[in-house]
Amino acid sequence: MYRTFADVVTKNELDEQAKQAGLRPLTPPVTGGKPYNDVAERSPDQAEYMNSIIHRMENLPPDPRRDNPLKITNDARKAGLDFRLILPEAEDFAGSKINAAVERIHRIWQDTAADRGTQLVFCDLSTPKSGKALPADASPQPDTEFETLLDVDGTLIPEGQELAARGTDIIEEGDENGEDATVASDMDAVIALSSRFSVYDDIRNKLVARGIPAEEIAFIHEANTDVRKAKLFSDMNTGHVRILLGSTSKMGAGMNVQKRLVAAHHLDAPWRPSDLEQRNGRIIRQGNLFYERDPDNFSVGIYNYATKQTYDARMWQTIEYKAAAIEQFRKGDLLQRVIDDVQSEAANAAEMKAAASGNPLILMQVQLAADLRKLEALYSQHQRGQHRMRDRLKWLEGTDARLAEAEADHAANLRCRDANTRIVREKDKEKIRIELRTDEGLLTDKDGEKMKDLLLGCVKEVTRNVGAKALFGTYRGFVMHVVRHTQSFSGKDGFRITVSGPGEREFRPDNLVYTFDDKLSLSGLFQRMDNFLGKGLEEGMEKFREKCRQEKAELATVQDALGREFPQKAELALARENNSAVIRELQRMQDDASYVSAWTPKTSLADDQPAATEAPQQTGTDNIDAPPAESPEKQFHTLKYGEGEGRSEYTISNQHNGHTLENGYILRRTYFNSAVGSLGQSLYDDGLWHSTATVPRDVKLRLFASLEEGLIAAREDAARRGLKEEAPTVRETAADSAENHNATQSYHDRLANAGFSASSSDFYGKHEHALTLDANDGGTYELRVFKTVGDRIGLRVQYEKNRIIDGTHTVNAIFDTLAEALEHVEAYRQLTAPQAKAAVQTASPLGGVSGFVISSPRMR
Repeated sequence: MYRTFADVVTKNELDEQAKQAGLRPLTPPVTGGKPYNDVAERSPDQAEYMNSIIHRMENLPPDPRRDNPLKITNDARKAGLDFRLILPEAEDFAGSKINAAVERIHRIWQDTAADRGTQLVFCDLSTPKSGKALPADASPQPDTEFETLLDVDGTLIPEGQELAARGTDIIEEGDENGEDATVASDMDAVIALSSRFSVYDDIRNKLVARGIPAEEIAFIHEANTDVRKAKLFSDMNTGHVRILLGSTSKMGAGMNVQKRLVAAHHLDAPWRPSDLEQRNGRIIRQGNLFYERDPDNFSVGIYNYATKQTYDARMWQTIEYKAAAIEQFRKGDLLQRVIDDVQSEAANAAEMKAAASGNPLILMQVQLAADLRKLEALYSQHQRGQHRMRDRLKWLEGTDARLAEAEADHAANLRCRDANTRIVREKDKEKIRIELRTDEGLLTDKDGEKMKDLLLGCVKEVTRNVGAKALFGTYRGFVMHVVRHTQSFSGKDGFRITVSGPGEREFRPDNLVYTFDDKLSLSGLFQRMDNFLGKGLEEGMEKFREKCRQEKAELATVQDALGREFPQKAELALARENNSAVIRELQRMQDDASYVSAWTPKTSLADDQPAATEAPQQTGTDNIDAPPAESPEKQFHTLKYGEGEGRSEYTISNQHNGHTLENGYILRRTYFNSAVGSLGQSLYDDGLWHSTATVPRDVKLRLFASLEEGLIAAREDAARRGLKEEAPTVRETAADSAENHNATQSYHDRLANAGFSASSSDFYGKHEHALTLDANDGGTYELRVFKTVGDRIGLRVQYEKNRIIDGTHTVNAIFDTLAEALEHVEAYRQLTAPQAKAAVQTASPLGGVSGFVISSPRMR
């Protein structure tokens, strides 16, 4: 619908049009064709803080005033920019993205010194603290090297004259210290004011220490009046100021400093794609002197900075998803029927865990799920197209019969017209005699008043009753009725005359349409009627013949296209397999804290995956020897603290990476939450708990000489955390562990064997799997199996046809076992099988769900 009133042309399309016309784009290109992503390692402080972020997300207090997801998200974003925004006393990490940006800014400053190239640095999550703006009445000192000219209403005048002309130089409210202390229009500005540390001041101090003159570095916050902004922009365009730092809101739309720009740096990611577009729009802009001088070789650099395994990844991913969805909507791509929804206000626990853990499987599952959604949307579109073509084929196969029937009706209409036509001669001319047969008898042109009264009576009837159909009479063998009519373009009310012959078709001639304001002439009315019977009948029949010819040509095309397989069938099957497999691997990692996955996505359905026990051991486990040929008995003890949601478990085990240790036991601590599964950490020799992704280099797992020694360490840690042991120590054998593991695995495997694929989201319950079955009437059944509270099995069935959900077919059921749910699924398979008969009603196979009946009253 959007494309019906909007024409969308993107910048890339404009550049391509210019290229085809032999012209150069109006704006400078980006170096490398796209922004450069500089991803820095996170510091130990950032790694430890991200663990606390996860803990806060998993243990939200009842009162949101104490802590809430939005506050946690903002803290995570600040930590990703620079940990000193959280703890100003923290050390400056040499490998931070801030230091990487400083190094690049200084190098570009040196490389473009001859041309006095300028750079923009965007940062929303901080604000200057030490920089003080000049008082309003302080006149700037004259520039001894250049004469500063300001652009005032299109005229360049000396700065002093501008100040005098403007009178009082009014400071923007709240900017007297270079800080925007007013109520911010966006959350980032509030966040920037909440820290004692300033990224702005840190960058300027480091650049000055590298030899850049302080007067060549400016903060947009210092230009807190219109005059000072005009001077700052003029200084940027002349090269007096070569590095300008600011926020999106202050350096977005309306800032024209592009004349000497060579680079733009994004230290953090904004929430909205439009903000990023406004940032880049400052440099990808007409009027660059260097591009006009050398358009073939000049390009501008755009640099995005992020920190690994922090919330930076989530922010840039959000921007990408939103921009893609907006672009998809604006372009109106017919191949895309679903636009991804992106939540941006606050992170949930799963997203935070994925960003912080760095687990490649979690990040991989996000991408695999996105790819699967796109392929599933294309497959659904293909299936709907096949259903539409089946219906269309039935219609096209009846073309010859419809044409034969229409030809017979047309011949009957012509015979009726000719048999009821009276020709008279008046003044040596032949004309058709007006004879209208009515309930009052035969009326001729001499009965004009009676015809007029009869017609007015019909008009009054349809005026009183919009749905009325008033009989006017029969003319030349054709029955004429008056019906109410509203013109589509003008909206004017009126009436029209319909015409019916001996055939079944009713004609609605366009020349027999009147508004209530029209002056009606009886002679004109019958002249229009004669024109329709003379030419209109034949023209209408010729149009119908042409339509039938087109349908016959279409028949061959539809027959050829019908039954074709989905062209990306193999790709879809591979995507389903990979998505199901990665979810199974993640589930195994949640269920077994010591399991390390070696899984990689298949490139084809024939690929074989390596066994889990072949996975290489992780860094920090060099002190664990390989097991002998005959390993000792597998043993572990589990201490449980709490029940259900939010419980913690300590496991002392002689198992690691699929091997049985013979020289000691390791201690594993796991926190369980339905939103993210499990968060597991092991105790290392440095006395700290680390996950596999956060363990420092060369730090090894701590080994205990006995189970008892490990139990003592576990209870001491639980006591420090304030946990109370509510369940007795449980000693499990290897057989018990295998049985429990197989029970968990069987849920996923049995659903996979039944044709289900793991869903990309758990909307109805945990571990959700989906299956789509095609009904015989062109609709589809979508079945979803999931786990509910108490590990019962839920089943939801939804019927859809022509993109409309039929609520009468919706089923929501709960079962005690997966076997019961799968038996009901099998009933739907039988219902949608090709041999299913019309109006089948299949009762619940086990009768275990009250009122659960599979019915299909409309199926053919």
